[in-house]
Amino acid sequence: MDDVSLAAQEILQFYLSIGKPFASVRVEEIALEEEGISVSFAVEEGSFVKITGVDFQGRGSTSGRFLHLESGLPLREFIFDYEKIQKALRKLNRLDFVEASDSTFLRTTGRDDYANLIIPVRTRRSNSVSGSFFYLAQTNTTGGKIFGVIKNIAGRGHSLSVNWDRPDEKRTYWSFIFRTRWLFSRPLHSEISVSVRTEEFSDRFSGFFRLFYSLGDFDIFTGAEYIDFSSRTYFYKTYRNITGVVFNLLDYPRNPSSGILSYIEVKNGKLNYLERDYYDFYGIFSVDFFFPKKPFALRLFSEVQACLTDAEIDDLEILYGGEKGPRGYLKESIPAEKGFFFLIEPRLLTGRNSNVFVFFDFLSYKNALNEIMSEYSFGAGFSAGTEISSIKVYIAGNPRMASYKEAVFYADVTYDF
Repeated sequence: MDDVSLAAQEILQFYLSIGKPFASVRVEEIALEEEGISVSFAVEEGSFVKITGVDFQGRGSTSGRFLHLESGLPLREFIFDYEKIQKALRKLNRLDFVEASDSTFLRTTGRDDYANLIIPVRTRRSNSVSGSFFYLAQTNTTGGKIFGVIKNIAGRGHSLSVNWDRPDEKRTYWSFIFRTRWLFSRPLHSEISVSVRTEEFSDRFSGFFRLFYSLGDFDIFTGAEYIDFSSRTYFYKTYRNITGVVFNLLDYPRNPSSGILSYIEVKNGKLNYLERDYYDFYGIFSVDFFFPKKPFALRLFSEVQACLTDAEIDDLEILYGGEKGPRGYLKESIPAEKGFFFLIEPRLLTGRNSNVFVFFDFLSYKNALNEIMSEYSFGAGFSAGTEISSIKVYIAGNPRMASYKEAVFYADVTYDF
């Protein structure tokens, strides 16, 4: 009988997939034959159902229209489409502040061929604060980052984030980023950023503005950037145009286990140095893969950066270290003309926000003296947490370690409120 029930479910699933969710099936006849059992089903197909509206139950203060826009479902009437609705649920679940339920249902409005689609959602905590802290025993050096974000301003997904970074005793970094979503009810997002970096003998101010046009999981962006750098020996200003694309198919924003995230950015403009203007070019390409095979997930990450300027100002920062901080090194970045970074990280998944992992990092870059340099690091760690908070702790080293005291001890902490 299990096979009969499974066959009936497959029939209903077929009619669900073609837009007939009210189809019904019953067993009409079961006959014994020489080759086995013959089963006859009686099917009532029902009508194609037209969705006249979408209602989000339990959304709290989040705008229903914003959720409708974010889901990608048509704003006007549309024929019931099971795959389209499942894709909409996946999009909503990638938001940090709501979670859509699989228990969607239809509410008829007097006729079986017209219905409202009801999507239950649960409000998550709309703000978060996270921190990354490291300790190097050999030099008794500490540092880290603190990142705070308000995720759902005015119930429309706008966000404001503040980042404080102190990689060592001589450097401090502040940044403020304001992001808006669905301007004029169009798939148009914007991002404004202002940042300040102070060091022992230099200061840097930068800001940029970007506009994103969303094509589902694929975003195209353009904008402009300004940088003002000054030190005791020289200063320069940079004006750049920004263009690029983002492709995001990750399954879960905080701790993904499957999907892909790819990023391409090109900046070009002019650099004013010693009262002369020079051509300035910057490019970055990164891709982050997650291959799931439960209870394991394999993460592969690679990034390539390149910089070209006639003024030979080597201010490109090759950022590395996996997720938020150093993995085996105490340096925040390496000045270079170009660089390549690769990370491999197998994970044993023990929960939505919990896993045990090991990793290997490789960094190759070309420094200001035209020398090709390579760096390696390796280590292990674990994460544990709930939907409200999580902590990730790991230890990292490199082949030149003489003792465990040269290792980097690192912790990432996230709390939603």
